[in-house]
Amino acid sequence: MRLLCEGDVGTPVIFEHSRVLTGLGTTQSLSAPNDQRVRSGGPKYILTREENDLILLQTILTALHSLNTPQAGKGKQKPSRELTVALRRFNQAYGRDLREDRIIDLTVALERCLLPDTREELSYKFALRGTAFLVWTKANKWDPHTGHALLRAMYEARSKIVHEGKQLTDIEEKLKDLQDMGIQLNDFPQQCENIVRDILRAYVLQVASGNSVKDIATGLDRYCEGDSSLTFQEMKCTHLTGVLASLIDYLAESSQLTTEQQVLLKSIYVALDHTE
Repeated sequence: MRLLCEGDVGTPVIFEHSRVLTGLGTTQSLSAPNDQRVRSGGPKYILTREENDLILLQTILTALHSLNTPQAGKGKQKPSRELTVALRRFNQAYGRDLREDRIIDLTVALERCLLPDTREELSYKFALRGTAFLVWTKANKWDPHTGHALLRAMYEARSKIVHEGKQLTDIEEKLKDLQDMGIQLNDFPQQCENIVRDILRAYVLQVASGNSVKDIATGLDRYCEGDSSLTFQEMKCTHLTGVLASLIDYLAESSQLTTEQQVLLKSIYVALDHTE
């Protein structure tokens, strides 16, 4: 749900009931996972009943589920380590009370996806690949110039916080250029979270379709160098193949279409809309 839209949503407590008999009977426990905490005072989470939102949510859930579902004859398909770390740090950002800690978690989350193969020109490639990925996946809510400036500012802010012990109030002058683009300084952490969400959501869909994080990085570099047509078509075909494969798996289990299968069928159109 956190990958769908902004707002504070999480699982403050998980109740577990075990059916395994022990010497004391069944066991019950309560746990509070750190990466599912909900910070206080954040924006309200609003899940609308709009069909497109529900379809996109189903598409995200299907993609996440496919990353951990055994495939016939292929064993268990495991998500890449980079994506696993990225999602964990994104979730941990929701439980951070300090703005600086949120920036660190969010930047690390994107680093794992955007910089899996490089140790040079980190800030430059972080912003360039992130912007290219937003354009590539038709994230139209982000103007390329604004997206690039935000990603660059986020990476530089993270570096100042980690390496120089700065707070956001110490680097406000460096962030003032964002105000001309409609991003207020007090809204900087939330805008960072929003752009990370949009990039991670697209990464989940791509990796679930069979593309590795490193393959995506290579494709983004080719895209930035002008080889947009070839790279785009390759990734488009792979993504749709993954969605169609999930649909076939569902249909194979039943002779009739369930409501869930109908929603998944509609998600193909969402995939088409995001890749055409």
